Amino acid sequence: MKSKILILMAVYNGEKYIESQIESILNQSYHNWQLIIQDDGSTDGTMKIIEKMKKTEPRISVTHNTTEFHGAYENFYVLLNRTKNGDFGVDYDYVALSDQDDIWDDARLATEKKRLDGNNCPCLVYSNYSIIDEKANVILNDANAQIGLVPHPSEAIFFANAYVWGNTIMFNKNLLLKINITKNVITSGHPHDAYLAKAAVLLGNIEYLEDKLVKYRRFSGNVSASMWYKLSAKELLKKLAPAKRPETLGVTLDQSYQILKQYDSNNELLNVIVEGGVQGVEYLLKNRIKRKQFLRMFSMYIVFMIGTYKKWVKFD
Repeated sequence: MKSKILILMAVYNGEKYIESQIESILNQSYHNWQLIIQDDGSTDGTMKIIEKMKKTEPRISVTHNTTEFHGAYENFYVLLNRTKNGDFGVDYDYVALSDQDDIWDDARLATEKKRLDGNNCPCLVYSNYSIIDEKANVILNDANAQIGLVPHPSEAIFFANAYVWGNTIMFNKNLLLKINITKNVITSGHPHDAYLAKAAVLLGNIEYLEDKLVKYRRFSGNVSASMWYKLSAKELLKKLAPAKRPETLGVTLDQSYQILKQYDSNNELLNVIVEGGVQGVEYLLKNRIKRKQFLRMFSMYIVFMIGTYKKWVKFD
């Protein structure tokens, strides 16, 4: 029997693009999937569009987030927990995540499934992507070439959340059963995709696919609307300013610290985050942790040396 893939889509007021997103799922070359759409209280026409498409496609299921936790990340965390708890059945092998406004390559599911097949340890795969605008015009052809999506080494993923993007993720059931999304995780304010990727590094492994399997739509209305891919040198310097960079790194390291405590409390990196300073920089140098953009890497080393990131890390 062919492996079954559950596709999890968390939606909120997505009427403008959700039809094209679902159509790209319907066009997948791999057919043994079920799409679970969880609405977070949409007030526009999102649900009407979904219900209309659902009438002619039995593989689409609709549910609602009735918990106290609401927001883009929270909705996904709740949906992941419900999937783990068997709310949508237990007859599946892999889980793929979907945004509400992108366009998938027809081979996305088949390509990612092929990479996961035969991998019995907890494993997550993710891919390269291109970026499109509101009218589906390609405005960046290759995200990996621009920002670098492959952490070198894998520990680099704990220092930046720009490697693994949720709309390209697929992981096996083994990983889902291993993770423990607590109330603290749900309310942390930290992104669900970074949580999954960091947990996968600690519990099993992550693998990158160079194939551009998603056309990622960026516009002023979506959650991650900061147009990093077209920042001028002046604008980039503003983002890396002394007043901003410690917060950015601190928030990232706060999530990393909490995940390390949860899954690998003896990891050397825990103490590195606590201490910072010379010890922190020595760790970065020893493990050759770097970013594709020199300014980002340089500012990370400086902030780590000074230790100003600690203000945003919730230590015990």
